[in-house]
Amino acid sequence: MKFHSLPALAATALALAVGATAACGPDPDRIDRVLALTGTASSGAAVYTRACANCHDADGNGTSQPMSSLVPAEDEQGLAQVVAGGNHVPASTVTDQEAADLIAYLRQTWPG
Repeated sequence: MKFHSLPALAATALALAVGATAACGPDPDRIDRVLALTGTASSGAAVYTRACANCHDADGNGTSQPMSSLVPAEDEQGLAQVVAGGNHVPASTVTDQEAADLIAYLRQTWPG
């Protein structure tokens, strides 16, 4: 695994330390809870800045997969697994409501 910045390395280490259960894989109950919530894109923008922009940059074209190709390719279940499912850094750093807000923001910003 290659890290392009110290903040990205630190975020991953924190996520693994804080979200040990999240690192084991998707929690279907959490994904269902997130999908049952209504997200707000304006709130999701702040979540994106805090939890995603270190790797994906503010414009979504960061060092990992660009948001413009990632978001449109995923259905709601797929986005929920990435955002809240446990196999990505934000899973351990966002609440269920923040995950729903982030999904709303991603859909509004990169609709496909």
